[in-house]
Amino acid sequence: MKSVVIGADIYSLRYALEHNLSLYYVSPKKPHQFTDQLAEWHHLYWCLSLAGNIKFSNSISSLSVDSDDGTLKIIYNNRSKTLTNIDRFYIFDETDVQGLPQHSGYSSDKNEVLDWINVRSGMKHDFDRIENTSPFMECILFYPTKRIAGNHSLKDICVRSVLTTDEILQFEYSELVVKIKAQEVMEAMGIKGAGNGVGKFLSIKLESDRREVYPIGTPVYYSCPDNVVFRPQANVPYPQAGGYLGYLTGSFLGD
Repeated sequence: MKSVVIGADIYSLRYALEHNLSLYYVSPKKPHQFTDQLAEWHHLYWCLSLAGNIKFSNSISSLSVDSDDGTLKIIYNNRSKTLTNIDRFYIFDETDVQGLPQHSGYSSDKNEVLDWINVRSGMKHDFDRIENTSPFMECILFYPTKRIAGNHSLKDICVRSVLTTDEILQFEYSELVVKIKAQEVMEAMGIKGAGNGVGKFLSIKLESDRREVYPIGTPVYYSCPDNVVFRPQANVPYPQAGGYLGYLTGSFLGD
């Protein structure tokens, strides 16, 4: 009998490594670049891959759990495979996973929203972060633009907000409003547009690129089979098992 982990966020990777379990996922859920977890995510994924615990890598298109029979059907590259004799399913991400019980709602309707903005004029300044920029915009983050190659100090913008699902659909929280408010904050902080002669500057010019939404809440289940466990406690990994996986993690931790 065996257990499997389903999902590829930071918590599923931690759990799979801590307990030396195989991991299956449809789409990875990497932390974004402004968290302190991105480097850990990449290292955990690397450790699990080298140890052979990440199965089918990025080729899975859907998963189907049968808790009664203890089976997991995997669809990958237009083929299928069914794993049997599974005694426990640890679920961290329900995306494209069939056969799970119906959830009863979400733990929160709030979302972390990142609005990525290209700066066309106003890229040179000393700010890396401006806090409390509006009632709903938590902060403006400035980072070296990836649109220009090489070493430079030219910066684009990411605005972080926390919005409910309903607020995301309302105009007053839209990408356009965020862009306008970001420009107002930059001007108030003394940031200027591109130089236009001695002591002269063009206006700041911003261009919305994309919006990313990361739900903060997770599905809530009041009734599910005993062998299906949703989001168990996942600790920073110190694997119980030794061998190669323990060696990889130990070398990362400096043991």
